[in-house]
Amino acid sequence: MDFLRRAVLVMGLVVLAACKGGPAVKPQPTPTLVQGVTPTAVQPTATAALARPAATATRPQPMAQATITSSPSPTAPPSPTSAPSPTRTPPPRPTPTAPVLSLREGTWEAMAYPFAPHTQRVPSEEAPGFSFLRLDWEAYGAAGPQPLPTAFPSLVLENRWLRVAVVPALGGRVAELTYKPTGHNELYRNAVLKPTHWGPLEQGWWLAAGGMEWCFPVPEHGYLWAEAWQAEAQQERDAVSVVLRSPEGPPLAVEVTVRLPAEEATLHLAFRIRNTTDRPFALAYWTNAMLAPGPGNRPSEDLRFLFPAHEVRVHSTGDPRLPRAGQVASWPVWNGISLDRLGAWEGWFGFFAHPRAQEGFAAVYDPAADEGVVRLFPAEVVPGLKGFAFGYGPGSPGPEAWTDDGSAYVELHGGLAPTFDDRVALEGGQEVAWEEVWYPVAGLGLLLHAGRHAALGLAQGEAGPALALQATRPGRGTLLLVGPGGEVLLRREVAFSPEAPLRVPLEGVAARGPGEVRLLDENGKTLYTYAWQRLGQGGKGNP
Repeated sequence: MDFLRRAVLVMGLVVLAACKGGPAVKPQPTPTLVQGVTPTAVQPTATAALARPAATATRPQPMAQATITSSPSPTAPPSPTSAPSPTRTPPPRPTPTAPVLSLREGTWEAMAYPFAPHTQRVPSEEAPGFSFLRLDWEAYGAAGPQPLPTAFPSLVLENRWLRVAVVPALGGRVAELTYKPTGHNELYRNAVLKPTHWGPLEQGWWLAAGGMEWCFPVPEHGYLWAEAWQAEAQQERDAVSVVLRSPEGPPLAVEVTVRLPAEEATLHLAFRIRNTTDRPFALAYWTNAMLAPGPGNRPSEDLRFLFPAHEVRVHSTGDPRLPRAGQVASWPVWNGISLDRLGAWEGWFGFFAHPRAQEGFAAVYDPAADEGVVRLFPAEVVPGLKGFAFGYGPGSPGPEAWTDDGSAYVELHGGLAPTFDDRVALEGGQEVAWEEVWYPVAGLGLLLHAGRHAALGLAQGEAGPALALQATRPGRGTLLLVGPGGEVLLRREVAFSPEAPLRVPLEGVAARGPGEVRLLDENGKTLYTYAWQRLGQGGKGNP
């Protein structure tokens, strides 16, 4: 396919076609740095030169990488004793065997309210050198807008287990992460592009379009969520990728590489952010994933946030029972309220891991759908970890605020600084780079922990509780269940796959005290471990 051998340039957002670009904004004096976390400088990596489309904003290019070494701890539950051999539960529906690996052009469709004629590009005072589109809410409302069918070009990456869609013209977002064994897109997909009053305070609006967005140079979604990004498709023997580059212009160049390996059910995101000026820049960067695991495009009240933390700092809330903004609460339970469970809130709730992400692992899992999403990241580089959702109580806005179809979502954020109040100081010419791994999980009952090669949950079956282990790639090896003092309670040769989890029944296995589960490859190398002092009261795993 020709598009795999050339730069793929997707120009302009259809619904923003009527917007004028406005004059370029020159860099202003360096803003005051607030509790900056200085990133490690990274030497630039050579990449193929790309043709660039006409920019509609003042932004630039980039790339990224960083080894994921940490995996985390959980907040889990079980109960146990000795065990029959693990059995594989059949996938909810068979996984297609073809295509094994592909990258193709596609179309992403939505209804869109015609807001473009009522926008104007203005320079940012908070982030000198940047500009954004401001919506004239009065003119927009007076026009009596009605949604119209809109289509955006997309790039679709696919292997045996995952299908991923990238929409360059809509902020370069990852709009789809479908887990093919269940057939469900684990990301939220809003069928309607409808302006909301949320977003950066200076900008005053935002589209809850769904998927994964790249938020900078200010927190709370940034400015580029509806800008056209440059995209280059790349195909290798063992992976396909889309390299996204932010619109041209100083003071920052941001690059996100979306990569899908052939033989893994994982999505790799590589980031590089470079200060293209000779002056320091106080940067806020957050990746925001809007999630709705399962078939309903709406989380259930049972959905849980899995943060390996003991405390969270409140960003904002509409639940009068909870601590106020800036206050710290114990996690996962505060004052008898399970803060990690969506249905426990009586209003919206946003929170940061406090004082920062403790380990490089976080997840969202909905037991009602029995599906979720895992994020692995280098916590020493991206210490910010935030969760958000509207909740189900009287303090929550209705979905009509962001959509017309009643759908809903939760947000999982990761950032370069611990909170939205903090910034990272990038010196002139300096850059920061790191890599993350995201993957869907299903059939785990209640997610306990996840690492680079597997995720672990506690499931209920006909024979009682069982550990459920989902691998991120196919293979053969040995599964061990180890009791107190290192006694091997169970040893089984197994074949594992991302299609469905292995299950280890716990009936008869003594697990009231310390224990550990281990997955080894064919050569005896440890792929995954999870150890606990008392199963159901937390534990610790390795990558």
